[in-house]
Amino acid sequence: DYNRVEGVLTRFDAQYNVDITSRLSGFARLYLGRDTADSISLAPGYATTCSAQQGAVASQCGVNTRSVGLWQGVEVQGTYDFLGDGRLPLMVGVDGRLRQVGMDSERTLVSTGQSLGSSGGMQSNGFTLSAYVQQRAKVTSWLSLHAGVRYDFVKDSGKGYPTPPTANPVTLTQLPDVTNDAASPRLAVLLFPTKSTTIHAQAGTAFRAPAPQELFYSSSAFFTLPKDLRRETVRSAEVGVRQSFGVHRAMLTGFASEWRGLIGIGGTTAAGISFRNAGTIENYGTNAALEGSFLSTKLQYGLSFTYGYARRLATPNDANVSATVRPVVEANKELADDKIALVGSPEAYGNAHVSYTLDDDLPTVGVATSILSQRLSNLGYSDTIFIGGPPVGPPPTTNAG
Repeated sequence: DYNRVEGVLTRFDAQYNVDITSRLSGFARLYLGRDTADSISLAPGYATTCSAQQGAVASQCGVNTRSVGLWQGVEVQGTYDFLGDGRLPLMVGVDGRLRQVGMDSERTLVSTGQSLGSSGGMQSNGFTLSAYVQQRAKVTSWLSLHAGVRYDFVKDSGKGYPTPPTANPVTLTQLPDVTNDAASPRLAVLLFPTKSTTIHAQAGTAFRAPAPQELFYSSSAFFTLPKDLRRETVRSAEVGVRQSFGVHRAMLTGFASEWRGLIGIGGTTAAGISFRNAGTIENYGTNAALEGSFLSTKLQYGLSFTYGYARRLATPNDANVSATVRPVVEANKELADDKIALVGSPEAYGNAHVSYTLDDDLPTVGVATSILSQRLSNLGYSDTIFIGGPPVGPPPTTNAG
């Protein structure tokens, strides 16, 4: 029973809310969590994957990888309403989190299940310190402004294998600490030209620091430690309008975002596979929705539609293009498609539902359906060419209850 992943996520949250005065309120939150994942897979290479130092050359090996993550955090937030009527509230908060992560990969003989020892893994301890502030202002009856900024500092210390393991038992080595920090601002403007119309525009930035597994994990000779792994960043903007027509509501928005430094797995088995910053994704599109009710709200309906254009920008210096191929790509870049469709990402999808509440104590009955457009099924890579799989489009799915 190979090529499967199983995981368990456990979380605990406790929050205490307090109103200190008529204008000052806040909360304190404690949160804990544990995340485990087990994957069992056939190692690449199949019949010749077992390495010499494991004493089972030319035998078929499986790789069992287990990861465990723990985290403990405290968040404290306060809100002060300067005017006492909700028109000028200021929110300030701090958040601190500790985390511990461990991974271990074990090679086993498929024929007997015999353990051949650890082939890789990592251990790490880290913390995140965050502070944020947001000011909301109801300037006039038809204009509101929201402005905020969040600062995050992330530090990870880890142990791993700076060079591939060559014998069992293996020993973890202390690796250099990694720190990331960023300030992420956000601004929103809301207009209320009528009581039933809201126009909004917002823009902001965000970031994600590399996860401990991405920073410190390596396994055997082909999966190596990353080099200069950078944080992911995103810039986004959205403009939209919401309109009410009695008990019916409509929404239309347009959005655009640019993701830089996305982290993925790249390389070749000859040169080494590792986590690396795979490139830039640009994404833009529109959302539309309509919902409402009839028959004194007994009959309710909802429709939504999203169109999104998302492409990964490819360059001759793309981390997934080997050095031997890069000159060929550079020489023919005018003929190449430099915007690659994302695997598994449909450009259009929609949802619809309708329900009816029966009289007295009878249940509510309803039906829901969704539909996706065609999307790329897979994307293979060799030292000579990118290979895109055929587009697929599943049939609509319908659920009734």
